[in-house]
Amino acid sequence: SSGTVNDDFGPNNGKQVGATLATDRFGNTNSAWYLNGNQGSYLNFGTTPNLKPNDISVSMWFKINATSFNGSGYSYNPLILTKCQTGSNCFESYCLYYDQFTNKIATACTQMPCSQPAIWTTSSVPSGSWHHIVFTYDNLTITLYLDAVSQGTVSKGFTSVYLGSDSVMVGNSANIGGNDRYFDGTVDDIRFYHCVIPQSVVTTLYNEPNWFSPTGIKNSINKINIKLYPNPTSSELILQTELKENLTLEIYNVIGQQILKQKITETETKINLKEQANGIYFVKVLEEGKTIYHSKIIKQ
Repeated sequence: SSGTVNDDFGPNNGKQVGATLATDRFGNTNSAWYLNGNQGSYLNFGTTPNLKPNDISVSMWFKINATSFNGSGYSYNPLILTKCQTGSNCFESYCLYYDQFTNKIATACTQMPCSQPAIWTTSSVPSGSWHHIVFTYDNLTITLYLDAVSQGTVSKGFTSVYLGSDSVMVGNSANIGGNDRYFDGTVDDIRFYHCVIPQSVVTTLYNEPNWFSPTGIKNSINKINIKLYPNPTSSELILQTELKENLTLEIYNVIGQQILKQKITETETKINLKEQANGIYFVKVLEEGKTIYHSKIIKQ
């Protein structure tokens, strides 16, 4: 949601091709990516094995602009996919597709040569509004959620195979010559987990607040002059502020759980994160209960 295709956990940054920065679901400008439904508009997350585990959950926000009939072959607009083989059919290791005619979302996995357990949303997904989609799978089952509501679970019964040379693609099936399709819409907050996340985490992700644009932050930051460093950090953060009264520090993890809350009593405060897992965290500084500073930090 910061207007990049960077990997917040490591060096596996993606790249955008022909995509346009857009407003996210909270109204933050330049914080999501619009893909225009053509061959030359997509996000490429690369071939890293980190996005191709045996057990996986993928969470993303999307807004459909319109059905794209560009390209040829199957009648699906790809939100995200990566492949298990080079052929033009039955190539999806995992995928999220928007059906051009039913306007439903589907997820599927492929057991080669061509067995594809799949789940469809129970109803069509309207264009023009933001929606949250999550799919999870391990060797046993596949589950799909739309806007925090389970769309069902199906048996899988095999270990997924990946084509090592194939990228994880958003908005483009990358299969020129057969079944080449594209996505016309906006995407944001794409997250990968090396586990099957439960319903409770899906619900928390769906209800995640607007971390990046609390009201009045810019004026307050200019007035009080808050600094937070180093970022990324391996163990300790330092918070510097000109004030030391009526201020409270709060830190949250990516699913919205508060992991730390403390009063600020010095102009320089050391924050110990050594016992916390590596990943993304969100820091808020409040003055008499009102957020005056907000930042994303990375522990690595």
